[in-house]
Amino acid sequence: MDDLLKRLLDAELQGEAIAEEANWERERMVQQAAGRSRRRFSIRSPRRQAASTLSGRPCARDRSATSRG
Repeated sequence: MDDLLKRLLDAELQGEAIAEEANWERERMVQQAAGRSRRRFSIRSPRRQAASTLSGRPCARDRSATSRG
């Protein structure tokens, strides 16, 4: 019986370690994706900038930033 309980405890500890590692990996992936998104949307593409200049109106992102302030 003691051997069975020890094996169950070991299995539980292994499971918790795997779950914790998966949580860290998920968090790392989320942070990485968030960083990529911030970089992607913070850089004005030349096409979007040209369209804004041609129309004489700021692009949607610029309009929303100025309407908040």
